[in-house]
Amino acid sequence: MLMVLSLLSLAQIAAPNIPNAGSSPTSLIQTSPPTVQTTSSGSVPSRNPPAVVLPPVLPPIQIPPRQMEVVQSQEVRPLPGRLDTVPVFNSNSPELIQSEGILLSTFPPDAMQVPSAHLNYAFNGRFDLFAHHIAKGLNPDDTRTLYLGVVVYNPSDQPVTLDILQAVSYLSQDAPFFDLPAYVGNPMGTVFAGPGSRTTSDILRRSAAVSVGLHR
Repeated sequence: MLMVLSLLSLAQIAAPNIPNAGSSPTSLIQTSPPTVQTTSSGSVPSRNPPAVVLPPVLPPIQIPPRQMEVVQSQEVRPLPGRLDTVPVFNSNSPELIQSEGILLSTFPPDAMQVPSAHLNYAFNGRFDLFAHHIAKGLNPDDTRTLYLGVVVYNPSDQPVTLDILQAVSYLSQDAPFFDLPAYVGNPMGTVFAGPGSRTTSDILRRSAAVSVGLHR
């Protein structure tokens, strides 16, 4: 209301009433050219009020909501138990195999074609062996079957005995990969996702223990 009143006052000051002018009312916004009205004393030009251009009405500025950083402290507890000192022969790289070859070797590098590919580590006493690989053909017609084998070498001149205390092996067809919930109970060992998951569960539960002695 204050803006309208001030504009009206400006129009009255800029265009005062002229004596003997016509009595037609004037509007606030005028776009017609000046008119000439004739009186008894002669022709007197009568200017209409100037046009008043109002500024466009802009939409209100949208202020984005302020992002709040919420930090919740929580306690991180150590798991019970500890790592043991049993060495593990861990063959997992490359995971995807498409041809025959040596995946992992702890043999001595002497007289080897690629000496750097052999770790030169001799197992003595208890050790574990874990292998996880995926056999994938080069094309859809490649349906070859690849077998995973373990070669044991005795560098000494004394006989040794290799005892297999426990062994578990699964294919992807026996333990397919699929998503599991964030938390799910597994009291019977029937919940798994992938052969590695099922193998680990059986090893921890000792549900597939075997007693097989392999000599020499």
